[in-house]
Amino acid sequence: MRKIISVVYNLLSHDTRVLKTGRALDNISEYFSFVALQNSDSNKNIIFDCIDNIPVLRVKQDFPTFYSENEMEKSIKKGRIRHYISFTTIIRFITHIKFYFQKLYIMYKAYLIPDYNIIYCNDFNTLIAGFMASRKKKAKIIYDSHELWFDQGYSVNSVFKKCQIAFEKFMELIIIRKCNAVITVSSGIAEELAMRYGIKKPFLIRNLVEHKPIINKKLCNDIRNANNIPDNAIVIVYQGSLIDSRGIPELIDSISILPEKFHLLLMGTGLSKENTEKITKSKRIHYLGMVPEAELHKYTSAGDIGIHPLHKSCINNILAFPNKFSQYMNAGLALALFDASSSREIINKYDCGVLFEPGNTENIIEAIRTIVQSGKLEYYKRNSKKAFEEEYCWEKEKNTLIKIIKTIY
Repeated sequence: MRKIISVVYNLLSHDTRVLKTGRALDNISEYFSFVALQNSDSNKNIIFDCIDNIPVLRVKQDFPTFYSENEMEKSIKKGRIRHYISFTTIIRFITHIKFYFQKLYIMYKAYLIPDYNIIYCNDFNTLIAGFMASRKKKAKIIYDSHELWFDQGYSVNSVFKKCQIAFEKFMELIIIRKCNAVITVSSGIAEELAMRYGIKKPFLIRNLVEHKPIINKKLCNDIRNANNIPDNAIVIVYQGSLIDSRGIPELIDSISILPEKFHLLLMGTGLSKENTEKITKSKRIHYLGMVPEAELHKYTSAGDIGIHPLHKSCINNILAFPNKFSQYMNAGLALALFDASSSREIINKYDCGVLFEPGNTENIIEAIRTIVQSGKLEYYKRNSKKAFEEEYCWEKEKNTLIKIIKTIY
């Protein structure tokens, strides 16, 4: 009988991809459970919980990574350390290694608790412990790589972190070849993983959202009125991380240049102080903060154009398939997307919006003006909803996932 655990290195509550794949796996399994992180206020290494009526084993996440600087300073004052820099480096390095492997060990022990014969690892940070557990349990292992894990554009200055990444890259090379199935979110990432590791092209499970009913016009107007948005406004929607590399500074600046009828509805977290100040001064930028997942579709549906100005600053961004593509289509918004392989596929196939080169305010303005001045706004909105219903909804995508699971077990 098919018994599955799905493991993820976050709190799970806001990870829609893992939750919806979990629900699909639960429906075809005799037994299913999640393994996730616990809140930092617990002193226990492993605790038990439940989400969506599915059991969850929660693993402790808060491990110190470095030797205490205060203790180091006290030792220096007492004359115990003559060579401060070299001793600090050695102690930090040893301590980093100690807690890194302690964390892996506790994850591994948590994975051994449930009774399963398939372990579903979400992203690389669950894979090493998951592989160890699969060998101990003689279970099948699936690696669902939501990102090109080591190519997300983060700068790494710490020597300890560089050593950790080198080790983890080696482990991914070894383990990915031993997995019973590898899954990822876009054709571009699948091709990159196949080329990089010499494996068969991974299965494609795109990051699509579940179908939500169309929000009636009255509710959309109520949302606009509640946020002081005029009835005749053209509302541009952005949802997700609001960090600078997602093109948020350029998007905010574009509103001050566009005509008065254009308003921006922002949902998410991560705003810089500078961007927060700009929003505060603008009457046409409406910041809602983090909107609960259950409410997200409703607020998105109050818009006209869904935009994603993600910088193409790393290979992962260039090859990504962000879930907001599907969320915008579900809400029936015209699309203004950064020009990359996944977004180009949608726009070219369904004629539901425009593409632009990110990282430039003028390009964002031109994309938005093109949608409106072409007279195709409503046409794009209809095509966007059609694209979602025909291809880009989770209800269709999950069938591929189920076939993969049935193939390996």
